[in-house]
Amino acid sequence: MTYEKLKDIRTYFDKTQKEMAEILKVSRSTYAGWENGIDNIPLLKLNDFSNYFDISMDYICGLTKTKKYEIVNTEIDIDIVAKNYKNFQQRFTRKNFKYY
Repeated sequence: MTYEKLKDIRTYFDKTQKEMAEILKVSRSTYAGWENGIDNIPLLKLNDFSNYFDISMDYICGLTKTKKYEIVNTEIDIDIVAKNYKNFQQRFTRKNFKYY
């Protein structure tokens, strides 16, 4: 995930870090850590962020250029999602992440 996208999306919708922190029910410093790539955003909070702005997590994570998508299958296997997200976090740590 490009952490810059969190900021880009937030500023596009004219929200402050404080407002986003309140929406996601975290402290402003916690949210700032996610946005600056210091800390990894938990999957459930990323999902909340995605749902709030109605933007796909695939777009936020840099997996697609399409911001929105139609839901084809509403059943989600949380174990598979968690495993894939953990693998993603391990591969793309701040020190080896390349911005495209």
